[in-house]
Amino acid sequence: MRIDFGINIVFKKKIKILPNESHKHGLYCAVATIRYSEIDGTSPEQDGKLIYIKPTLHGRGEELPYDVYSYACRNREFPHQSTVDQWFSESQFESYRALGFHSLEQIGAGLSDASFADIYDSVVSYIGDTSQPDLGQSSGEHT
Repeated sequence: MRIDFGINIVFKKKIKILPNESHKHGLYCAVATIRYSEIDGTSPEQDGKLIYIKPTLHGRGEELPYDVYSYACRNREFPHQSTVDQWFSESQFESYRALGFHSLEQIGAGLSDASFADIYDSVVSYIGDTSQPDLGQSSGEHT
């Protein structure tokens, strides 16, 4: 968005991408504002909302399912394995699927038929205090 249209995407809080062997807990997601108003002169209330979901073994919430934990113990790069080899084993595919399902359950349990606004509110609640000022980081900067 920033490169093509000059529109900044600003995250409210950092999301820590923790390695497999970390014992710290982070978050499965982050929220950002798509600042259309900076370009088109509309009200900031018209700005877009973005939910960024990142696979991690150490998100806040319930413990990982044992099969996902077991696969992660045998595969150090999980859940950030290279996609060069597109021939996934059944256990690799299932571990990514189960991790994704688990992550979304932690972020917004029971919201499969909800509106985007309801899901966004659930994500904001999961993240916690978003009353902090914007970090001022746009989409091209990593945290």
